Amino acid sequence: MALSALRELVTIIKSSASQRNKMSGRSCDVLCRHDGVNGASGPMRASAGRSREVGNPIAPSGPLATRRAIILVHCYPHTLQTQGAGMTEWVLHNYFRSSTSVRVRVGLNLKQLSYHYASYALLDKAHKTDDYLAVNPQGLVPALQLSPDKVLTQSLAILEYLDETCPTPPILPSDALGRARVRSLALMIACEIHPLNNLGVLNTLRSRFGADDTAVRDWFAHWVSNTFSALESRLANEPDTGRFCHGDAPTLADICLYAQVLNNQRFDVDMAPYPVIRAIHHECEALEAFARAHPSAQPDSP
Repeated sequence: MALSALRELVTIIKSSASQRNKMSGRSCDVLCRHDGVNGASGPMRASAGRSREVGNPIAPSGPLATRRAIILVHCYPHTLQTQGAGMTEWVLHNYFRSSTSVRVRVGLNLKQLSYHYASYALLDKAHKTDDYLAVNPQGLVPALQLSPDKVLTQSLAILEYLDETCPTPPILPSDALGRARVRSLALMIACEIHPLNNLGVLNTLRSRFGADDTAVRDWFAHWVSNTFSALESRLANEPDTGRFCHGDAPTLADICLYAQVLNNQRFDVDMAPYPVIRAIHHECEALEAFARAHPSAQPDSP
């Protein structure tokens, strides 16, 4: 679709959304916008005193129409609004239940960074359309669009970018040994559990190998147990463990742990053998930055 046609579509959608919002007494914002926790002033920071503002985009009837509208509204440069000193406001292309999306939402919240929320229904393959592939050729979420021509992909790369460009509060320790330990703990989850248990693999188990729901749950639990047993041992025995994976403040490792435990809950994984992991997850749950990243708190959550 030509850029001019897309601009026209966005104008129509904005106009429709404006009329809908006038009727409900809300201001119009085609993109769902999340503001950082306890926002501070300045470009890319949340406005002080405002925790969240969500505008309701037009919702055509039927899941395909809704998905199409969301993709077209969110994926193209003209929908990015300028803010501050020539900055463009970021768009997080994600899905409410995606654990990698949860990771990035936590990171953005911890850093108190505002962003527009763009949702893609993974079960409907919204992330595999030409529109989204133009944003991320790999067709995966999340992707963080910083500007019309700059898009970051892969959740850990995005989180490290956030830590390097917005260092307060840090999610990696200041010392090289500490950073190596935190990355090691995070990668145990991100590399040893998640790739084997993501949606594409689970769907392939069903479609190519005839796995039923019980077999898929067993597969999921097997790979969690394989790594969580070792992770629990490390966290229980290494002296750098504190209230969180490394000391008494959340790090990259805690972000990965939190998101993985949420996935475990969906697949009824027995967490009894992992008391330290459960305690750390509980500490994460108590923080607003994590709670606001929870799947149930997202605008596309059922």
